[in-house]
Amino acid sequence: MEVKVGVRVGGRETVLKILGMHCATCSLTVQRALLSVRGVRWAEASLASNEAKVVACPELDYGELLKAVRRVGYDVYREAVYISVPGARPEDAAAVERAARLWGVFKASSNPATAVLYVEYNPLEVGPGDVAEAIRRAGFRIGEVSRSEVDADVDRKAAEREARDLAARLVPAVPIKALLMASMVFPAVPPLVQLLLASVVQLYSGWRFLSGAYRAFRNKTANMDTLVALGTTSTFLYSAYAALTGGRTFFEASAAVITFVLAGRYVEARMKLKTGDAVRRLAQMTPPKARVKTGGGFAEVDSARVEPGQLVEMRELFYPALYLKPELAGLAMALSSITVTANALRLRKA
Repeated sequence: MEVKVGVRVGGRETVLKILGMHCATCSLTVQRALLSVRGVRWAEASLASNEAKVVACPELDYGELLKAVRRVGYDVYREAVYISVPGARPEDAAAVERAARLWGVFKASSNPATAVLYVEYNPLEVGPGDVAEAIRRAGFRIGEVSRSEVDADVDRKAAEREARDLAARLVPAVPIKALLMASMVFPAVPPLVQLLLASVVQLYSGWRFLSGAYRAFRNKTANMDTLVALGTTSTFLYSAYAALTGGRTFFEASAAVITFVLAGRYVEARMKLKTGDAVRRLAQMTPPKARVKTGGGFAEVDSARVEPGQLVEMRELFYPALYLKPELAGLAMALSSITVTANALRLRKA
């Protein structure tokens, strides 16, 4: 893991992976939200990389960055870990949490009854080993360190909920749009019936754009939802007036825009869901234990506690889950066991 930490204009730099940005205005909204956090001196959000760079004073409450991004309707990628602290008494909970609040930790919550600490962190800044070492330096013993699968489940449920919501809004939009388009050639649908059908598409299928535009307006900005909402609402209102006064209607135009944009976002949501499943399957291939080289040989530790630079012994049992090109392993392989570094090699892209 590469830690992206630097110093700029007297502050400390951090990189956040932003979720939910779709356009340049989204990145501008995220940037403004981060700049509103007390202690942030500079911030920049990139739509191309879906990342935000922040320079802030070292005393900044790191969790405030997450709150600011979520307040404007976006999210930050983070991972979670459970750390057992055997021997910690209930009155030690506050001290354990303070020790765990490193730069890069969004949340640290200790359960006094079970002596287990739950930590949400930015993987671009810190890892479970860093947090465990900080707690150890504070005078506490470290037990089991296990990554949480709760966040992965939550991400999948969120993606599934997004796909279901888009599908539910597409169900009435597609046939109604087709009927309204057909009415251009076969004007057999009365204008008032068109108004009723278009209202379903505008107010139900297009509600997510209306609500998104309202949130953008409340944050004094504009985004893609604003564009869709303004275009379709103005067309719908004009056509509603025309339907009541005997003029020409354009309900099919607003319905078509809403349907096409919903269809595009549905495809995007399905692709994200499949990508998340692939990432989770890869994560499940990681063995729970690893043999790490110590001073007197190899010792078995939790995989989550393997640090960059350590030597890890890969036994024959792990060969099916090990994918290394010969040139990456340096051709130094043996049939019984191999030793590789935990650092990722930096290669130039061809």
